[in-house]
Amino acid sequence: MFQAEITPSDALDADNRAVVDLPTFRTVHVAVFTNNNSLFATNLLSVLSINPYVQTRIVPPGQSVDVSPDVAVYQGKNFPADPAFNSIWFLGGPSLSTSRPLRVIDWNAQHPVTRWVRTHDVSVRNPATLILQPADTVLAYTEGSPPSPLILAREQNGRRMLIVGFDPHESNFPLESAFPLLMAGGIEWMTHSVDEAADSLSTGELNIPGPVTRIVSPSGRDVPFARTGSDVHLLASESGIYRVAAPSGETNLAVNTPLLPTQQLTVTPEEAGGAEREPIRPEGWDLWRWLVLLAMVALWLEWRFYYSSRERQRAAEIRETPSDDPSQNLNQEFEELEESELRDRNFASKISYRG
Repeated sequence: MFQAEITPSDALDADNRAVVDLPTFRTVHVAVFTNNNSLFATNLLSVLSINPYVQTRIVPPGQSVDVSPDVAVYQGKNFPADPAFNSIWFLGGPSLSTSRPLRVIDWNAQHPVTRWVRTHDVSVRNPATLILQPADTVLAYTEGSPPSPLILAREQNGRRMLIVGFDPHESNFPLESAFPLLMAGGIEWMTHSVDEAADSLSTGELNIPGPVTRIVSPSGRDVPFARTGSDVHLLASESGIYRVAAPSGETNLAVNTPLLPTQQLTVTPEEAGGAEREPIRPEGWDLWRWLVLLAMVALWLEWRFYYSSRERQRAAEIRETPSDDPSQNLNQEFEELEESELRDRNFASKISYRG
């Protein structure tokens, strides 16, 4: 367990400490069986000695090992049907003077052995013809139509094998950084010498395997929990090391606050700039010209047929309205006098008739 703590603490106590369960490294014993080729053993020794957790031993031809190695490395033309150890085999094909270099393609990025290998500059000569078995996993191919398998990962009878179908001295692979990565990935895949990642949990609701009798938080208080079958369910509100007591003994559990996003979004100059005015399209500008002209014609027609008729009607009404002319007033008074005399004669004749 590795724990870091910030003091003095702030108001948010949960992020004042972090704890992680560091992966366990153990020493791996590798035996390199030579085949009267000291250069092959020397090159492998220089590559494997880079890893301080790998102890390499060179085994001369005809000599056996006293202690069984974790991984054995061989060079030859074939390999036994039932290897005695987890092994890495370098198998070269027949040497032909007319053979041309073949590029290595299609590295399998999903397999633990080749997940870190991304090179496209490896070429080989005189590759061996590998026969695939149903459980084999192809890690790389050589170019061709169709491509041929060049590196295989095989599991057989409880053993793991990495089969490399070319002689390292018939390629530029030992000069590439991918070569030590391939060897390290193969050893870790066979021995599980390095855990995949450091182990820790995040605060919140947790499920841990049981049976459990007591759980103590980093502050020393007992944590209530519920049993769900053989597992235990609890609410971890503090970050730090929890002590989990079980009938078989006491273990530690690392709990941290959830990770915050590490990538912050920044505004680009284009996003921060103002919106540019969209230029008027030529066809749209011509359309507005025609619309303005049409509106002017409509206004003229409205004035022509509506307002002009109103003016004519108003002029006619003015002409029909009586004015202050004396001649017109005299004619009107004469007409009223004649009408009054006619009414008087009619009234006198009616009286004489009744008398």
